[in-house]
Amino acid sequence: MSKTVCIYPKDDSTDFLYPLYEFLCSKGVVGFHQDSNDPSVSDEMINAISTSDQMIFLGHGSSVKLYGSPDEDKELTDFVTKDNIEILKGKTCLLLSCNSNEFCDNYNLADAIGFGFMPTSIQDVKSQIENIPDYPEIKEEDISVYNNALVRLLIRSFSYSGLNKIEDLANKIKLFANVEIVDCLLSKPSNNYRNIADLIQEFKNDCELFINDF
Repeated sequence: MSKTVCIYPKDDSTDFLYPLYEFLCSKGVVGFHQDSNDPSVSDEMINAISTSDQMIFLGHGSSVKLYGSPDEDKELTDFVTKDNIEILKGKTCLLLSCNSNEFCDNYNLADAIGFGFMPTSIQDVKSQIENIPDYPEIKEEDISVYNNALVRLLIRSFSYSGLNKIEDLANKIKLFANVEIVDCLLSKPSNNYRNIADLIQEFKNDCELFINDF
């Protein structure tokens, strides 16, 4: 029987993902939701990944790194980089972190699902506006609607599929993203509902499946 671990470094900015983490653990996934700045915790997480068949990561990332918990100065710390990327080779992964699609591509990860930029905080939105002047206008309450939609669609996706059927899981994520888009347009949960729907569409568009063809 395959072993799946979920690495979810402690970080106040990703607390909204906790219902997804709880759901995954209820389905038999081995979860790690601790402060990765503790060396013993970090070592335990790395060892869990090394001895697993499948890995789900919930947290922050970039095109070249997966981040751990923030340090005392609120700066994100490195968790997986080019120096230890080998721990992910041969694993089936879902990496719910910003620009993880580029991360998977950069390190030639196969049997993985990655995503693009996800504006899950007001700081994310402000940073985007600085670089993209016509970036959609959304407020704190809109981000909450967006975050909740992501959690719902991922829970629904994992209810019907899993990493042992990664192609089907990727399709389910896109299917339930469509459901959330339609629901947002119909229920109009905020004045900026169209912009929220557009962001969910971007999430769907950026969801990328990497498959080992050999």
